Amino acid sequence: YLDLRGHAEAVTDVAWRSDANVLASGSIDGTIRLWEMNEGKEIAKANAHAGGVNAVAYSLDGRIASVGQDRTAKLWDAALSPLKTFPEFPEPALRVTFTHDGQRVVAGDWSGAVRMWNAEDAQQVGLLPPNPPAEQATQ
Repeated sequence: YLDLRGHAEAVTDVAWRSDANVLASGSIDGTIRLWEMNEGKEIAKANAHAGGVNAVAYSLDGRIASVGQDRTAKLWDAALSPLKTFPEFPEPALRVTFTHDGQRVVAGDWSGAVRMWNAEDAQQVGLLPPNPPAEQATQ
């Protein structure tokens, strides 16, 4: 019902804030944009990932997580100010989400590796290696 114009290239993912009043969009142009849903106006923009944004996700408290072609996952505040950049994946990062309580960020890359970090201190607390593990795939 609204025409949201602003990205220079294709939109790759969208995520709604929990109150449905703000939409986050990620694009191949490398930006994340926030849109208010009453009039469809852009309210924030960040140059997020070189090569393109692959996914965006909202936590219940309004923080945003993103992943991109630059192999990183990032955490943003509700106004798109950067909070954390998590260690790089070996391949482009494809998907991202928060745990139910918003305390951890979970992301996966092209190889199938899935990592989980504490949102507060960016410490990795979990790893699901690709299946099959690389050393078994070559045997």
